[in-house]
Amino acid sequence: MAENDLESYKKRLHAVFEITKNLSGKHSLDELLQKTLLTTLDVVGAQAGSILMYDAARQSLVFRYIMGDKAQLLVGKSIKTNEGIAGKVFQSGQAILIEDAAREATHLTQMDKDLGFATKDMITVPLQSLEGSPTGVLQVLNKRSGSLGRQDMEIIEVMAALAATAIENARHHETRRLASMASLLAEINHDVKNMLNPVVISAKTIEILWKRITDLPMAESLPVGCKQIPLFLENIRKSTLSIQERMKGLVNCMRGIMTAPQMELWSVSEIIEKVVEAIAPMAKEMGVKLEKQLNWEIPKITLDTNLIYNAVYNLTDNAIKATPPGGGVILSSYFEAKNRGFPEDGFVAIKVSDTGLGIAPDILKRLFLDEFVSTKAEGTGLGTRIVKNAIDAHKGKIDVTTEQAKGSVFTVKLPL
Repeated sequence: MAENDLESYKKRLHAVFEITKNLSGKHSLDELLQKTLLTTLDVVGAQAGSILMYDAARQSLVFRYIMGDKAQLLVGKSIKTNEGIAGKVFQSGQAILIEDAAREATHLTQMDKDLGFATKDMITVPLQSLEGSPTGVLQVLNKRSGSLGRQDMEIIEVMAALAATAIENARHHETRRLASMASLLAEINHDVKNMLNPVVISAKTIEILWKRITDLPMAESLPVGCKQIPLFLENIRKSTLSIQERMKGLVNCMRGIMTAPQMELWSVSEIIEKVVEAIAPMAKEMGVKLEKQLNWEIPKITLDTNLIYNAVYNLTDNAIKATPPGGGVILSSYFEAKNRGFPEDGFVAIKVSDTGLGIAPDILKRLFLDEFVSTKAEGTGLGTRIVKNAIDAHKGKIDVTTEQAKGSVFTVKLPL
């Protein structure tokens, strides 16, 4: 074996050893995959690389981990599973070595143009679960000296296998954790139902007694404020029903249950108004000004009111809690009849803007993906999963812009 080959072999063996050692450490999945990608690029001497993860709801591959000059421009972007070289590898399960990307018909040259990046050579290998089902792809681009070759592909395949193992382990751990949380939440749900039963029964009893009182001759002399009692009772009924439905939704979300959406024509402005009405007392108590800017000319669209209500409620709840006293949160609605991007036929939008603390970059790039991620230190990430489930059920999308110490804007777009 030549001296250069021996040195290269030692370097690759050391890289595999380091990643294998980290697999048993206390690193987060993000840290581990970033380290795996960085080590892979170092070993083969490549300029850039990425790990794309499969999003089943959108039938797409999402750029999750990227190394290189244009990394920040790619995080969170996605391509269809039948697009480009990545899609080809994902579907076939076979690695591909491209020596000249400019001459490869399936290469997404438009993406290079949009990023201002020139892909020369490329190796794309699949990420697969232990059962052999595809979970994503790993791509390495532009060898710094010379061209990517078969030896490089062998080491990248090894690194991809290690990355896939890390993903599989993390998912098994998350499944066990969520099962435990779902079990606990189911018990809490049972207790909440038991605690609400006396409230429902008492409200019903008061309603019966009140009807009897209003039938008496002395009803005319009752204070004017008493006429509000039926309204108060109706509010109690709606609130208890809402709590029960919300608890049921939380348990289902934890268990990964996604029942078929109950679609009907509805106005998103009306849903926003209901959310504002429900959450306004909390905003007032926390010293946050809550406003609404609603467009009532928006056409009604087919949607599941409970799913969208819960999504908007969670986004608003997070916005209020992220906003210091004296700040503000604005809920607005608008629509685009035609759009070049998503989707071509236009969309209805719900926007939640705040003047809060903003979202840290490491949290922002992981929001609304497959894992439970919270914007709050004490959070569980359940709220973001509820939002993601609702948007996926409507084949919509969510855009997020944020600036540290200035605030964030979440825009939910639902197809017309």
